[in-house]
Amino acid sequence: MKQQQLVKLHFSNLDGAYIRSVSVHIWRDNGEKTKLFVKNNEFKVPENQGLYVVDIAINSIRGTMQYAANVQIQ
Repeated sequence: MKQQQLVKLHFSNLDGAYIRSVSVHIWRDNGEKTKLFVKNNEFKVPENQGLYVVDIAINSIRGTMQYAANVQIQ
């Protein structure tokens, strides 16, 4: 991923589940956690380079789903 890149989340096959909210947190390799602003299922990658874990939590009428991924920001 590039610094300040805009990331658009696309949800498919929700089987009618209405999404109430989406939250995105990013963890640095030093354990520092930052909540990212999400609007219209989009968020901007931080400007600091390094290795991160991106944590995406989706709250729907059927419960909460959580996804995590390792990313490197260049």
